[in-house]
Parts: sequence; structure tokens; C-alpha cells
Amino acid sequence: MNNLNFGRYIEDILTRMKDGDEDYLSMLPCYYKAPEIKVEECA
Repeated sequence: MNNLNFGRYIEDILTRMKDGDEDYLSMLPCYYKAPEIKVEECA
């Protein structure tokens, strides 16, 4: 699956569908791009 983390992929797709995203082509594994993960530093 194009070196995807399957758990994160499914979680992201289900969240996007729940939120009403209709860009179904980008949800296919061959077109999917994982969202950028923002890392914040602890104080």
C-alpha cells in the first residue's frame, strides 16, 4: 500500500468521511497523501 501505515490511513479516511470530505479520489491508497503531523515542543 505505498508504504502507508494502515491504521493511520483508515483513521484519517474515516475522519475525513465523517467531516464531509467529498474528494474520494484522494482517499484511494494510490493517491493518498498522509497529513502533516505537527509536533509541538514541551516547555
